[in-house]
Amino acid sequence: MAKIIRDYKRRFLIASIISAMLVILFLASDTHLHNGASRRYQSSNHHPQVSQSNESFFLFLKENSTLDKPTTRKPILNKHRRSKDAPRAVLLWTTWRSGSNHIGELLANAVPNTFYSYEPLHWMGVQILHRKNRETSRAIKFLHNLLYCRLDSFMMQITYRSYYTFDKKWNPYLMKKCEPLGTCFNPAYVSKVCLEANMHFGKVLRLSLKFAWALLQDDELDLQIIYLARDPRASLASRKRAKFCTDTTCGDATKVCDMLEDDLHVASKMLEEYPEKFKLVQYERFSIDAEQGLKDLMLFLGFPSLSQMQMDLLHPKTLGREDLFGMQKNSSMMIDRWRTNTDFTSVSGSQLACAKPLFMLGLRIFKSEEEFRNLSLPLLVTNIMLD
Repeated sequence: MAKIIRDYKRRFLIASIISAMLVILFLASDTHLHNGASRRYQSSNHHPQVSQSNESFFLFLKENSTLDKPTTRKPILNKHRRSKDAPRAVLLWTTWRSGSNHIGELLANAVPNTFYSYEPLHWMGVQILHRKNRETSRAIKFLHNLLYCRLDSFMMQITYRSYYTFDKKWNPYLMKKCEPLGTCFNPAYVSKVCLEANMHFGKVLRLSLKFAWALLQDDELDLQIIYLARDPRASLASRKRAKFCTDTTCGDATKVCDMLEDDLHVASKMLEEYPEKFKLVQYERFSIDAEQGLKDLMLFLGFPSLSQMQMDLLHPKTLGREDLFGMQKNSSMMIDRWRTNTDFTSVSGSQLACAKPLFMLGLRIFKSEEEFRNLSLPLLVTNIMLD
């Protein structure tokens, strides 16, 4: 028996080393694709001006996206699944430093036995895929198969996730199923566990919202998408501190805000066409009253109340040290915290590049450093044009 165990451990170690080498080879071969995609992305250098169409858009969002008011939509939890081949799925669609870890963990704990696909496109590097090309097609294909729990053809992605321990931290449901035999490296087994889950929750970064149309239009998927938007000035400031944004689609204010503006226009169309499948959430408005904001989200998803785990996450008994990638933060305080530790010169430049999406989200544009530092001035305004 001892010999069998030693033999198994030896084979598992060899498999792990081979898997790690495959990941490294894949990342090396993909680097030129990432760089090429970055060079291909071209954006105009003009400073956007607020227009009448943007004002109309803001009013549309205010009336239809439930940014400020709780939804009155009836719960849909008990509807029949449209497919026996995939669990019910919820995607949180967003970008870096948008408050997605906080809201993502709250959503992932809505029901027990949730399969959490944390940043499934992490293997594509630090970039936003905005243009339709080979790389974008690969990302969409993988997401589509992931939602159906069809992972047999994606050994590299499964190995990548296991190697970087994403599932160990974010997907306890899977980890309980695959320990101690190391079956997390087996795509067929991971697919099986995914299919058995009560819900499949995923947090999607690195992809413009327009590419979500293909998922929403698949009538066989029982899917809802929540798009999370945050003040781009705050996101950019946070990314700059973390020093991981080496690509212009992550760190350049003009490109970031051009893509945010595009996403918001796409969001307005999705709200009209798929009101039961798509929802827009603004981080700042959600965080003012996180419990009520979460209740509103749960009602949209068809859950009449919050789980005990969600309540514990909303009201932790103890606060540990600050973790840039964790949950232990006071969200209401985080809304304005960036205004205390960000250089106003960089904020001024971001505001010029981000005027349109700032207006569309109803966010204040600061006229001076004194105004910027004055936290008694609320970040959120009803209409920036009338302020």
